[in-house]
Amino acid sequence: MEDPEILSDHHYPEEELVDFAASLATMQGNEELLKRIANIYLEDYQKQVSKLEEAVREEDGDELEQAAHKIKGSLSNICAPAARELAAELETEGADDDWNEVMPRCKKLTGMLQQVAAELQSWLQKNRG
Repeated sequence: MEDPEILSDHHYPEEELVDFAASLATMQGNEELLKRIANIYLEDYQKQVSKLEEAVREEDGDELEQAAHKIKGSLSNICAPAARELAAELETEGADDDWNEVMPRCKKLTGMLQQVAAELQSWLQKNRG
């Protein structure tokens, strides 16, 4: 069950989080590869958010580190640097068992992950074919 305290109060930045030009450059212009990676992200990100939230609820540093690490990798693949940096901070906090800033960072990252998903869905719709 989702914890409303963790999921509430999302503040999305006005700028896009996914750098599609950088994503395509990283994939040597292979739009089909980016489409596959975007679809994998969309299929998987909610499961990763659940793991992240569970680690926060249980104050399990190892699980927080692992969940944030996987999210960081996904965000690296699609070139979402601001969200990736936040995931990296959570990964470090999990490794250090430092819970001072975890809750607000988790809230912010959850919102960013949802925005990334929306951007990917929009991009996929615009680039059908």
